[in-house]
Amino acid sequence: MADAPRPSVHLVAGGCAGFLATALLHPLDLIKTRLHVQEQWVRGAVRRLPFYTGLWDACRSIMKVEGVAGFYGGLAPNMVGNTASWAVYMYAYNRCKTSLAESSAKFKGTSLYLTAATIAGAITTMLLHPVFMIKTRMQLQLRTDGPTSASGLPKGLVPMAQRDNYLSSIHALQRMIQEEGMLSIYRGIGPSMLLVSHGSIQFLAYEHAKNHLVSLKAYPTELAGTYDQYGHKIGSSGGSSSSAAPKPPPQLSAYELLLASTGSKVCATLVTYPYQVVRSCMQQRAVVGENALLYQTGSEVVGHIWRADGLAGFYRGIWPHILRSTPQATITLLVYEYLQRGLTAALGPVRRSM
Repeated sequence: MADAPRPSVHLVAGGCAGFLATALLHPLDLIKTRLHVQEQWVRGAVRRLPFYTGLWDACRSIMKVEGVAGFYGGLAPNMVGNTASWAVYMYAYNRCKTSLAESSAKFKGTSLYLTAATIAGAITTMLLHPVFMIKTRMQLQLRTDGPTSASGLPKGLVPMAQRDNYLSSIHALQRMIQEEGMLSIYRGIGPSMLLVSHGSIQFLAYEHAKNHLVSLKAYPTELAGTYDQYGHKIGSSGGSSSSAAPKPPPQLSAYELLLASTGSKVCATLVTYPYQVVRSCMQQRAVVGENALLYQTGSEVVGHIWRADGLAGFYRGIWPHILRSTPQATITLLVYEYLQRGLTAALGPVRRSM
């Protein structure tokens, strides 16, 4: 018999982990999103947002124009979205991984991790894309009650009186449906579905890294890479094997989990980051006047970014993204792993035959 955490444990642990990581790192997510959509050169006289030369310039500008509250635009939908998405993703990923391993010997190792992560990512994206669409809209509008609201905005920005800001996430949802149609809440779904590959790459690297670290820690050098973090022999169907693991698998330390989660996140980010830039550009609200920027398809966005900034345009905001997403993924996966262990110890594992 093999022990496995209850499915509800993955749901609760994933949700709590996503909530905590988002609460700590939201300001960097806002800066990254704003850098995604800014242009090196824009026709016309006005912009919705100041032009930021980099991370520190963005911090100074937001503090000066909008105050501390400016760093937290879109916080509510981001908290809801990330809490729900991590809960759904970890639940779906672990259920898919278990079901696939038990149903067919074809699913093992890399194919098992990739398939489970892709299915979980697609489900999560379809369910929660509208929440992140609203988050993006809220992050891309200047606050009208910031320090400069009384004296006026810096030259070249749309005046406060003409901004017609959303008042809340619910108000944004209502306005989008009324003004742009029901399908507007799924604007950018194409790049989002392509971004499912981000989670697939991340969890493939994460699982392999954990398996390798467990093998190195628990078993002789010649067996390294033979057993996964649950003590199952890699390559067997459903984790069964005629040769039992030499001894029960150890728990990875916080340092080892940090190494696995950080490395896997960096790998996935470098490969899939351009999809995030394209998605943000598609989701932004049309700018008033001659600067109206609303792209109907991903190909229009790709062509525009390439003409405006070349290859570098697809990596706008990469540094604040790495500064946010890498520790966020690390915090999320660390909290998830330890909550999973604690809840499993408290509630008891599910017993499965091997």
